[in-house]
Amino acid sequence: MDIYPVFPDDLSTLSDDELAALIDEAQAAVAGVAAGTIDTGDATAADVLAATEAAVEQIEAARSIVAERAAEVEAAAARIAELAARAAGTADEPAADDASDDAVAESEVVADETAAEPALAAAAAPEAERRSARFALPARPAAAEPTAGETPRGHIAIVAEGAGHALGARVDRRGVVDALARKRRSFSAIPEGVSEDVVVASIRAAYPSERILGDDPKRNWEQVEAVIGEDALVASGGLCAPVTPYYDLDILAQAMRPVRDALPSFNAERGGIRFMTPPNLSAVTTGVGYLTAAQDATGGTTATKTCQTIPCPAQLEVDVAIVYRCLKFGNLGARTFPEQVDNFVSLTEAAFARLAETKLLDGIAAASTAVTASQVAGATSTLAGQIITAAAGMRSRNRMGRNRTIRVFLPEWAVDLLDVDLARAQFDRLEHNSGDVIALLREKNIAVTTFVDGETTGSQVFGTQSAGALLGFPTSLIWYMFPEGSFVYLDGGTLDLGLVRDSVLNATNDFQIFAEGFENVAFLGVESLKVTSSVCGNGSVFGTTTPTCPVV
Repeated sequence: MDIYPVFPDDLSTLSDDELAALIDEAQAAVAGVAAGTIDTGDATAADVLAATEAAVEQIEAARSIVAERAAEVEAAAARIAELAARAAGTADEPAADDASDDAVAESEVVADETAAEPALAAAAAPEAERRSARFALPARPAAAEPTAGETPRGHIAIVAEGAGHALGARVDRRGVVDALARKRRSFSAIPEGVSEDVVVASIRAAYPSERILGDDPKRNWEQVEAVIGEDALVASGGLCAPVTPYYDLDILAQAMRPVRDALPSFNAERGGIRFMTPPNLSAVTTGVGYLTAAQDATGGTTATKTCQTIPCPAQLEVDVAIVYRCLKFGNLGARTFPEQVDNFVSLTEAAFARLAETKLLDGIAAASTAVTASQVAGATSTLAGQIITAAAGMRSRNRMGRNRTIRVFLPEWAVDLLDVDLARAQFDRLEHNSGDVIALLREKNIAVTTFVDGETTGSQVFGTQSAGALLGFPTSLIWYMFPEGSFVYLDGGTLDLGLVRDSVLNATNDFQIFAEGFENVAFLGVESLKVTSSVCGNGSVFGTTTPTCPVV
């Protein structure tokens, strides 16, 4: 059973990034099995349960190793900081007075860690990383950086949630960017129907006990009155000091490729593929016949048996296309605002994925027979019935057995539409969800893949939400159906130049980040359908409507 990633016997041989990638992949697989969106094939429930238990044990073992390594690094950093303080002669230096104890302690931690971190990094980093450190961004003043340990009272700090940093350790903006980059590199393929949200850092604030409200309303009111009541001190003046700059840039888009990942891949290192489209069952005409005993006894032309001559089929060719991405940054801007570089690189990767997925869907649509299907009830009754009907027709026309999987591509929002429709239904509200519909299709050997984009002219992506009425689900849903393996993904590789500099860019103090991929989709099958369904998630069912037959 290959639904879970394979962990090596000795997890200690893997790096932190490799362990993080395995943990993320295994977590996504467990979530997919739990949600019923991963096809477990012919495996029994007992086999799936045993494999899941083993996967969770491996995840916990890997987490334990990561935590132990983080604890070792933290302990080493603390010890080096202590040694640095001793070397500087400040370890036992008494404070001037009680009122300045906190300020002295905090400044010592900042100074000690500033001195310790380069030493620890130099001891742990490989030679290649130490060479690249010459090109690192200039360090900010120590007083401007947050310190490790407990958040001072009345202060706000950014603390790490793993991703290369000890849990709970305070990090600066550069540490957040580093954590994001580490986590992004560790991402693996996400099973269809599963989303993944990863926290790499949190913002925490510490308040004195008199500013923390509890469950006692009377006590809470007394605390508030003490601060804002008539007898409370009233602050004069306003905000005089410059506020703290916030450099992080939020990003929502992800560079997922569900259509590509659902198709068998074919290496097209020669730039394309040449093939012959297989004929369907109706291509056999005079190659079969039927004679009665009387016709055979009569003989002559009555008993002549026909024989079909098969000509050489026409050869088809599909070449890979080029999908590229290119960004240009100023050297000074990139050095002083690395968060913007990281943000635009991530956004461009997501835009690259959207364009590439759209072109794959365009290719699938071009090779499919376009049909339409009308709404007969709510979205669940309509869509589930149309999918099962279309699959039955495809099996019947092609004399295809039920053991051959039929693949269906649906927009990802179709799953949400089914949930909304079921929640609005007259009976059994909230007792069923889209997972039940997908499970019903799986029983009929119909595998569902959801995509997040849509073909160029299909309008399957929600538009911009402006002020006014809330955008609803599209009423026209485009989906695709074909026997598994009918389409293959042509992978011509990638050309990733990374950071590009030349004399022209140097003259303007700029650099570029450039990469391109060579890919396409080829139809090697017999039949594929592009179905445009009229749908409405109003929860209506048969019995509350008066459908007519035939119902499709």
